[in-house]
Amino acid sequence: MATRSVIARKTEQGWSGVYHHYDGYPSGLGAHLWKLLRDRYAGDVERLLMEVVDAHPGGWSHLMEGDIYTPRPGNQSLGLPIRGRGPACYCHTYAEAGYSDATLHGCECHDPAVEEPSCDPLFIEWVYVFDPSSRTLEILTTVPAGKNQAGENRYEHRSVVTVDIDGPEPDWGEIEERVGAWWGGADESTAGPPASH
Repeated sequence: MATRSVIARKTEQGWSGVYHHYDGYPSGLGAHLWKLLRDRYAGDVERLLMEVVDAHPGGWSHLMEGDIYTPRPGNQSLGLPIRGRGPACYCHTYAEAGYSDATLHGCECHDPAVEEPSCDPLFIEWVYVFDPSSRTLEILTTVPAGKNQAGENRYEHRSVVTVDIDGPEPDWGEIEERVGAWWGGADESTAGPPASH
């Protein structure tokens, strides 16, 4: 399922990371990142970020095991037949389709004066921000943030939880349930946790 997300590193300005298209919810991509960090990278956050974020500026269709489709050269699309299974990035696996850089630098969605934030909170539902210095993973999600000057709904990313990378594995389902409760029964002007800014 196309639950869009970003895999990022903490920066002085907030975060910087790459787009990830499929299964970006915590029990999908969150759990997979946790397993990769533990099993493949032996807890080395910098190495995970170098190989998953820095080496793939085009972003990911899917970092997890999945179908690899045939790129259609130059028109940013994919189709049948399926070429195999595995992770698939837009900068290498699907390079001939002509996708562009999918690096996102920060999140200015908390500023009401910014009409179209580059972090695109309406379409980037989850953000996973690794902080190598504090050895934490902050998970953000999209929430409504009132109206813009034109009277249209605004959205922003808010922190759901920050977990200790060296601690026990988070309960990914509980994180999803918490966010579901924020949205459950609320209209778009009141859903979500209290504002963090």
